[in-house]
Amino acid sequence: MRVTLFFAPDLIGPAATDFVDRYTRRFGNEPLYGAAYAYDATKLAAHAVALGGFSRQGVREGLESMIRSGEAFPGVTGGFVLNSNRAAIRPLIIGAPDGGAFRGIQTVAAR
Repeated sequence: MRVTLFFAPDLIGPAATDFVDRYTRRFGNEPLYGAAYAYDATKLAAHAVALGGFSRQGVREGLESMIRSGEAFPGVTGGFVLNSNRAAIRPLIIGAPDGGAFRGIQTVAAR
């Protein structure tokens, strides 16, 4: 059986495993995918502020700059690119059962 996963730190790399370690130390349990996505959203907003300034217009300009550049944003959920509709385009994560849970076994690049 194969399933899609939202978050598989073992496949994503050191930034993801570091996030899991820090989160677990702080809160006493491993993060669910929502915590990782919230972390990435916060970092994305901070990056947009750094690019465009601390205002509504500045954040908009920062995000537009990221869209125009086409560069991947290096999140703990994996790198992603914002498209012209401001949607995050990210790899698909495939998982398989492993001891009562699912673990990531493969990523498939977004097209």
